[in-house]
Amino acid sequence: MMKPHKTMLLHLFEAGVAACKPEVCLPPYLPTLKNADKICVIGAGKAAAHMAAVVNAAYPEQCYGTIVTRHGHAVGAETGAIKVFEASHPVPDQSSMTAAKLILAEAQHVPTDVPTLALISGGGSALMCLPAPGLALPDKMAVHRFLLNSGASIKEMNIHPIFSQTIMP
Repeated sequence: MMKPHKTMLLHLFEAGVAACKPEVCLPPYLPTLKNADKICVIGAGKAAAHMAAVVNAAYPEQCYGTIVTRHGHAVGAETGAIKVFEASHPVPDQSSMTAAKLILAEAQHVPTDVPTLALISGGGSALMCLPAPGLALPDKMAVHRFLLNSGASIKEMNIHPIFSQTIMP
C-alpha cells in the first residue's frame, strides 16, 4: 500500500502532466480563424505533431503546412493536410535539415492573407536544424554531442554564452 504523501505526489504529478497535454492547454489560445479560407501551420518539437492534430481538429478544412517531430512522436496524431516529418533528437540528422528546409520554404511561400500558426515545443533546435552558411551538418552534430556530454544544463545549451553572461542573472 502506498503512503498517503506518495499518493498525493503521484496525483499532483499526473494532474500536471494532464494539464500540459496539447488537447488541454492549446485550444484556449487558438485564435478564432473560422473565417479564414486557409491556415498555414508550421512547427517543430517533440509535441509538434500532437499540437498540429489539435489545430487540425479545430480547423479541419482550412489547415495545411509542415511540421517536424521526433521519430515515433507522430503516432496517433491526425494532422490532415499538415505534413509531418520525423527527425532525430537530441542530435540532429539529415532528416532534421530536410525538415528545416521544407518548413522554411513553406513559411516563405505563405500568401499575405493566410494566417500562419507556429507550433514550437521542446527539441526544435535538433529537429529543425539548418546550420549557418559555412557550417556542415557533421560539425553541428559534433557540437550537439559535445554539449550533451559536457554536463551543461538545457538552459546553458540553448543560450549563447555571451547572452548568459551579460543578460541572464
